[in-house]
Parts: sequence; C-alpha cells; structure tokens
Amino acid sequence: MGNPRKPTKLKALQGTLRADRTPEHEPQPEGRAEPPESLSLEARAEWDRIAPELERLGLLTVLDRADFAVYCQAWADYNKVTEQLNEMASWTWQSEKGYRQVVPEVSIRKEAWTRIKESGSKLGLDPSSRSGLNVAPGEKRKNKFAELRRLNPFGEFEA
Repeated sequence: MGNPRKPTKLKALQGTLRADRTPEHEPQPEGRAEPPESLSLEARAEWDRIAPELERLGLLTVLDRADFAVYCQAWADYNKVTEQLNEMASWTWQSEKGYRQVVPEVSIRKEAWTRIKESGSKLGLDPSSRSGLNVAPGEKRKNKFAELRRLNPFGEFEA
C-alpha cells in the first residue's frame, strides 16, 4: 500500500502543486462544517478551538466534517482516559491465575492516539503534515525542482 493521496489544498500550501497533475474538474466543496451534536463537551471545545483556523486555511469544509469530528472526539477520549490513568496507583492488576495484566485504559488511550494521528494528519494537524505548508499571504513557496524540469537531458534550456 502506497502513501495516501495528499489533498490539493495541502499541495498548494506546500508549493508542490503541479497543474499537469491536478484534476481539471476537481470538486471544490463549499460550506462551513458544523459540529455533530454527538460530540462530548470536551470534543466540542476542541472543535471550537481548531475549526476557525482550519477553515481560514481552506482545510475544513462541509465534506471534512467526519474526519474532524473523529479527531475531536478522539482527543476528548484520550484526555479522559489519561486523567483516569493518572489517578490510578498502578496500571497493572493480577489475574486469578497470578498473571500481571495491563489495565484496559492503556489500550483505550493507545487507540484514541491512533485515531488522533490518522484523522489529524489528513487535516494538517501534526507537525510533519504541516512542515511544508506556506501560508504567508501573497508569498509563494519556491519549488527547488521547477528550474530542473525546464532542462533537457543535455543540460540546455528548452525554449
């Protein structure tokens, strides 16, 4: 399985967008993504904290609602389970047969973190997915390889 496709908006912000590889009639969804009512209070707070910035960058539209909702709820779940773990004296327990077992909250927190990373990277919510973004107004990121593409194999410029 190869790398997942990168959204066109992210390519544009990174300065790697190429017209010859961009779909001619790519859908450009419009509309503000509204938070689902099923979000917990902490998940809704996370939505309210991050959504305005994602909308400003054009990375959150009505069609991105599900991914962002998963991110927000996973963040709330992660925080809740982390609080529970912090209150525990030990993260292990002993089974009836004498085996040491890890409490279920540890795997619940790990699953929440996985959901945070997967959904967050789709929306540019982690440092590695943001590392190449260029969002300064009016500034265009220079593509180091653009000049090389204009050269033919013999090192001469094409007209």
